[in-house]
Amino acid sequence: MKCSYCGNELPRNGGMMYVFRTGKINYYCSGRCYKYDIVMHRKLKKKAKATIAARPAKPDAQKPETPKQKT
Repeated sequence: MKCSYCGNELPRNGGMMYVFRTGKINYYCSGRCYKYDIVMHRKLKKKAKATIAARPAKPDAQKPETPKQKT
């Protein structure tokens, strides 16, 4: 079973189930996914995964060389 918000796989006997008045059932892997979807009405753009792995990699920032001070 997959989370209705982020798409992550739910562990067996884990997660949360939310049932709408219409009978539609949504499953959530965490309280964060539930809160963002139901309480705050936020939607993920293009079904992107809400994980650190989905973030773009930061380019390696090189430290600028400081000139040595004359003593």
